[in-house]
Amino acid sequence: MTSLQTVLAENIADDRRTRYSVEFEDANVHAFWDNLSAKLYYQYSNTNTTTNTQTRVGNITSRDRTDEIRFAQNTLGFSAEFTKEYEGLGFEHSFIYGIESSAENAQNDFTRTDRAFGASDPVDRPAFDEADLGRYDLFLQHLSTNDRWLFQAGLRWGYYEILPKNSAAFLNQANAPEASPDYSKSSISPSASIQYELSEKMVLWVRYAKGIRNPGVEDYVGFFNHSTTGAFFRQIPNPDLKEETSDSFDLGIKYASESLEVELTTYYTLYNGFISMETVGQAVGPPITEIKQARNIGEVDIYGVDLRTDYQLNKLGDAFSGYSTGFNLSWADGHNKTTDDNVNTVDPIEAVLHVGYDSVDAEKPWGLRLYGTYRAEKQDATKDYAFYVPGSSFVLDLTGYWIVSENINLNFGIRNLTDERYWIWSSSSSSYHASATSEYSAQPGINGFLSLSFKL
Repeated sequence: MTSLQTVLAENIADDRRTRYSVEFEDANVHAFWDNLSAKLYYQYSNTNTTTNTQTRVGNITSRDRTDEIRFAQNTLGFSAEFTKEYEGLGFEHSFIYGIESSAENAQNDFTRTDRAFGASDPVDRPAFDEADLGRYDLFLQHLSTNDRWLFQAGLRWGYYEILPKNSAAFLNQANAPEASPDYSKSSISPSASIQYELSEKMVLWVRYAKGIRNPGVEDYVGFFNHSTTGAFFRQIPNPDLKEETSDSFDLGIKYASESLEVELTTYYTLYNGFISMETVGQAVGPPITEIKQARNIGEVDIYGVDLRTDYQLNKLGDAFSGYSTGFNLSWADGHNKTTDDNVNTVDPIEAVLHVGYDSVDAEKPWGLRLYGTYRAEKQDATKDYAFYVPGSSFVLDLTGYWIVSENINLNFGIRNLTDERYWIWSSSSSSYHASATSEYSAQPGINGFLSLSFKL
């Protein structure tokens, strides 16, 4: 039997982001605020990828395809924060209140050209309908301190909306869904925390926060029709999707001295209406096509531990001045109370060790960081999970900065220094190809970045 051969697999990506912002500060004392900070910003981001693939069986070309995908996002936002301080009842009080708002437009173009069996016209296959998103929040926070105690209470009111365009390019696709209605939801999120200084170097705290996660564009108006042998599925939007709510509890302790910082946090979060991509049925074949849709699947709890340490090595001697090291560890687990199963969205354990240097010359500040990241293999995928599970990996990354002047910063880095072939669970687990070829979600080899920022 003649096997399938890959002749060409090429991916070209171009990511661009432009951001403009104007800030205003007022430190004069007024009746209702002692300090005002306001910001107006505009951001445009554009991601373009071109994928060329060619395969053959024997001497017959079975695929000669070009996929051109574009994601674009325009965001206009405004925020204003007011602070008022006073003393009373033996406490020092701070009231922080304000507004955060943004208007966003999200667009996607997906053009596929197939040439394997003769020239064909490009086909438009947008993965989601163009949509406008609005986020409008009002918040109020009260901080009060007395000796070693700090109390915090907050309240946030939010309004969120998705306004689909129901464009012809999206709705005219084969097997495309019907037009989606507008989505809007207002919500109230309280929070509270208590912090106590056990000593000058050690702090203990407990926190609670109510969270709201509204549907994203891909869940609400996303559509993808996959029709490749061995992987027939269709992802459809869900105009009936509701918001996901959460109740989060944190307990943490932090030690900080002149040279050492250690922070340990344990957390537990209970979700209601948890949003997850689910198989909801099958379309009559041939071929039989699985139908997938984002659904509110019920109650899910996720719990875990985060550990962070940073140590300045100058305590070991003058030769180590400027050098530092540290360690981060993240572990989490989850349980779906509705299905009595695990949760695929929880990442496996991750550990990061870093060694760095920051120049001791204050007039020419620069620094380097070497990171070693270990990601474990996912051991608790759900019982019905049948796709690719990446193995463990260890990757080295090098990053650096140079503060050229008061208004100019340079940041740079080289990722995956040893050119490892590795995968990240959150990326590989989002692939619904039953063939589960790991190359679909492999991370890049040696790659780098360079950014230059100007402050006017």
